[in-house]
Amino acid sequence: MIRLPYLLSGRTKVLLILFLPFLTFIYFIASYGSLNRNPPPQTPVVGHENLPVPTKNNNKPSDWWIEFFSRFEKTRPRASPLKFKDGAGGDNWKPDTTSTRASKFTLNDRDLSHLTESHAEFISQLPSFARHLPYNPDTTGIVAAAGIFNFGQVISTILTTRRAGSKLPIEIIVDSSEPWIDHLCTEVLPLPQYNAHCVYLQNQWAGMNPFTPTFKGFQWKFIAMVASSFQNVLYFDADILPIHNPDPILTPKSEPYASTGFITYPDFWTSTISPYFYHIVGDLPIPPLTARPSSESGIMFFDKKRHADTILLASYYNYNGLSHYYPMLSQHAPGEGDKETFLQAALVLEGLRKKGVYQEPTEWMVPNAGIKKGYWDVKRMPVVHGRTNKGEWRGAFMQQMDPMEDYRVVMKAIKEDEERRKKEKTLKEINNNKKGRRSGRVANGRPFDTTPFHTDSSFLENVGNLTLKHDDGRFMFFHNNGIKPDFARIKHYSIVVTNEDDKYIRLWGDPGWIIKRTGRDVEKDLWLDSQDLYCNKTAMTDVCQEITKVVDQIFV
Repeated sequence: MIRLPYLLSGRTKVLLILFLPFLTFIYFIASYGSLNRNPPPQTPVVGHENLPVPTKNNNKPSDWWIEFFSRFEKTRPRASPLKFKDGAGGDNWKPDTTSTRASKFTLNDRDLSHLTESHAEFISQLPSFARHLPYNPDTTGIVAAAGIFNFGQVISTILTTRRAGSKLPIEIIVDSSEPWIDHLCTEVLPLPQYNAHCVYLQNQWAGMNPFTPTFKGFQWKFIAMVASSFQNVLYFDADILPIHNPDPILTPKSEPYASTGFITYPDFWTSTISPYFYHIVGDLPIPPLTARPSSESGIMFFDKKRHADTILLASYYNYNGLSHYYPMLSQHAPGEGDKETFLQAALVLEGLRKKGVYQEPTEWMVPNAGIKKGYWDVKRMPVVHGRTNKGEWRGAFMQQMDPMEDYRVVMKAIKEDEERRKKEKTLKEINNNKKGRRSGRVANGRPFDTTPFHTDSSFLENVGNLTLKHDDGRFMFFHNNGIKPDFARIKHYSIVVTNEDDKYIRLWGDPGWIIKRTGRDVEKDLWLDSQDLYCNKTAMTDVCQEITKVVDQIFV
């Protein structure tokens, strides 16, 4: 047998060596990237046995994750990354805003075509992709993503959630780790009083070369949503503290969740979504800036059964976020990142469905079961709270409303407006965009009217003109976008500061208003619960000592 080296010149050998890894990559793409041409079998929703195992020891990637990343790689836009310097700024939104929509960059025909084709290709395969998004049917829980830089924050979230009365199980999708995090994940958080479990994914992904996913910060949010085992999910950023029990929001008959399956929150700012976005996603109408403010994604409620396609389209925007969709959806306005991707995914799919160009999976549509699909973007704008020390004010958190209270107020205002119009004999229909009858498909192939299975939420674009009287006692979440409650890194964060007398002061200033609103001193509870965890259930003596200093001076 003649050995290969004797048949090839030195230059040819080098070229062959360089070319072999490329051939391997092409083979992988051909194996897993042909999913659009040959879709996988439409399997029913899988159970927990098919989900990523929440340990660090399973290094075999599941078929789901291979398919997941292969589909996104196959539909990745070939357009040049968006790069521009002039940002859109940040104007506070008002229902009667007179701002004009920002347009801070220009796309050439080639890039516009590539982006449009990529989006259309992903939409075309979305129904089959969404049919087997993994979750445990009929389960409800809380999900967060955290790692080295914010794991202490999610500990505070867990403690506050339990103090508020929540009984829901909690999953933490771990994006990075250290020994102290592993200790908390294996020894402390699974205790019955916390009922929280860590899910490690990166080790499972390690076997997926050449797709070794790397994500930055907030990109882990969409991964956490996809990886969560619950059907009904309350997603928290790590800096969210619930001051009332959020569990009732996800009960079967609770509105607005019951009739939508998806709830999001507003941000402070006027929308800065580029006009190009609406063309790329399917030539949808560009909404007026008065329709709604920009979106905020620190808290979301969603049903993975009804909104599997919404979650996966949002994942598409996030997967291509850094290169294209983050700058396209914010144009460098405050908070640019994942914040707009989730609500926009719901709006895009609704718009395409109304145009008759998208037929969603219909397995969740159960006649006479009262199950509907829509969205509810909370209308009560966030309210900032901060503290003053040494003559300087600093924002601590923004308060975000209970969506059940928001639903009650909005629907009451609509009813009152209708009655007023009747009395004035100028009755007009509220802009509810009544839909005509459209045919859908069910698993057995028989056509039926899908209209009763959808909530027409388009009226939410006009409620800003109504008088909304919320009960501020129903602000449910403190979103700590200012002072991060990370007790695990208490020495490295400006959690506690001293006043002119060199005495520690509270995180949130005078607690009187919080006690009046909730019936308890929420901040004191957080400090005492943190002291108990770090002093009695971990070996983190330095953290314990620092917490104890503050507790002894302020709260004892």
